[in-house]
Amino acid sequence: MRMRHTPVRLAVTLGFAVGATMVAAGPSSAEPGPTSALTATHTNCVLTVENGKQACFTTAEQSKEYAASAGVLVATLYDWVNYNSQGAHLAIFAPRGCTTSTTDKDYRYADMPSGWNDKVSSVSTPENGTHCDVWFSSDRNFEGECGNRWIDKHWDLSQIGCFNRASSFELS
Repeated sequence: MRMRHTPVRLAVTLGFAVGATMVAAGPSSAEPGPTSALTATHTNCVLTVENGKQACFTTAEQSKEYAASAGVLVATLYDWVNYNSQGAHLAIFAPRGCTTSTTDKDYRYADMPSGWNDKVSSVSTPENGTHCDVWFSSDRNFEGECGNRWIDKHWDLSQIGCFNRASSFELS
């Protein structure tokens, strides 16, 4: 009779052990991967000008890891005044900084990256010499006035008539 109970107990024990393993392995706790557009959950965005691709992440740490091989930071656009990185932001990386002259355009975007049309409230550029000045246009293809000047840094674009109006931009 012992022989008969032993296999049953063994099967129950193995079934419990496998079940516990399956429960413990449940859904992954890893951070979600990047999206190609700004979303309600993916607000830490990186634009690589070399290939024109945008990647948005749920955490700033993820975007920093991604950006580590993207080149040099040339500008950051914020969907909030006062350079608030707690809201959505788009860090723009290029293989090199822009030229010192604004008569030439180093990089041009006829359309804002996905999710960024009419969202920019402030803009900053690094002070380490790699930055680019930014020219916003209120319409696609560099049409329409939006500030009508090169911007190095501005904490509130409503002061120059460009708050949440940018639909294209140039970097120089």
